[in-house]
Amino acid sequence: MAVATRVNAVSAVINGGLAALKGVAGVLTGSHALLADALHSAQDVLSDLATYLAMRIGRQAADHNHPYGHGKFETFASLLLAVMLVAGALYIIIEATQALVQGTIAPLQLGWVGVAVAVVSIVANEFLFFYSKRAGEAINAPILIINAWHDRLDSLSSVVVLVGLVAASLGYPWVDRVAALGVGLLVLGLGLKLGKDAFDELVDTAVAPHQLAQYQARALQVPGVLGVHNLRARPVGHRVLVDLHVDVDAQLTMAAAHVIGDAVEAALIQDFTEVEEVLVHLDPAGV
Repeated sequence: MAVATRVNAVSAVINGGLAALKGVAGVLTGSHALLADALHSAQDVLSDLATYLAMRIGRQAADHNHPYGHGKFETFASLLLAVMLVAGALYIIIEATQALVQGTIAPLQLGWVGVAVAVVSIVANEFLFFYSKRAGEAINAPILIINAWHDRLDSLSSVVVLVGLVAASLGYPWVDRVAALGVGLLVLGLGLKLGKDAFDELVDTAVAPHQLAQYQARALQVPGVLGVHNLRARPVGHRVLVDLHVDVDAQLTMAAAHVIGDAVEAALIQDFTEVEEVLVHLDPAGV
C-alpha cells in the first residue's frame, strides 16, 4: 500500500495539473481537441482516486463476510473506471461529429500555446506510464498496471491533439475536430477493453489457457503426483485462486497422501506470484 499510495499521489497531482493546463489552453485557443484531452486527464484524476480506494479495500485480509478476501473490490473499481471512460469518449465523439457535420468550426487562436501544452502532456504521461507500470509489476497490482495504460493512452491522445493543433495553426481548423474525434475513439476502445476484462473477472471467467497449462505442468513435477485433472483457476483482484484434483498412489496412507497435496500447494504458491490460494483434492490413482 505504501508503493500504491505514492504512485497514485504522484499520478493524481500530475493528471490534475495537466487537466487544468489543457482546459485553460483549450479555452484560450478554441481547440476542442485540447478540451477533450482535458476531460480525459480529469477522468484520470478520478481513476487515480478510485484505484487508491479499491486497493486499500481490496488488499484487506479475508473476514467473516468476505471469506475469499476483498480482491473483487479492485475489479469492481476497474469496471467503474471503464464505464467512466466509455461515457466520456461518447461525449467527445458526439460533439466532434456534430461540429464536423455542421461545419461550424472557428479558426484557432494562439495555436503555439496549445502545441506547447500538448508536448508537455506527452512527456508527463510517458513518465507516468513507466512509473506506474513498473510499480504495478513490482507489487503485483493489475489495477496499477491498468492505470499506467490509461497514462499511455493519454500520451497517444496528446500526440493526436498535437497533430491537430499544428494542422489547425496552418489554416486547417477542421483537423482539430478530427483530432478530437480520434481521441474519443482511442478512449472508447480502451474503455470497452477494460470493461470486458473487469466483467470477465466478476463472473469468474477462467484464467488464460497457458496459465492453466503452467499450473498443471508444475503440479505434475511434484514427487508422488501421478496425474492432475479438474484443474480450475480464477482471478480475484490481484490474486488467483486455484483448485485441482491430484492422483496419488492408492496404497498410501492418508497422512502420506496429504504430504503430497501440501507439496503441490506450496509449489504453486512459491513458483507463481499471482497464486495466493490452492485447494488440492486427493484421488487414489486407478480407483
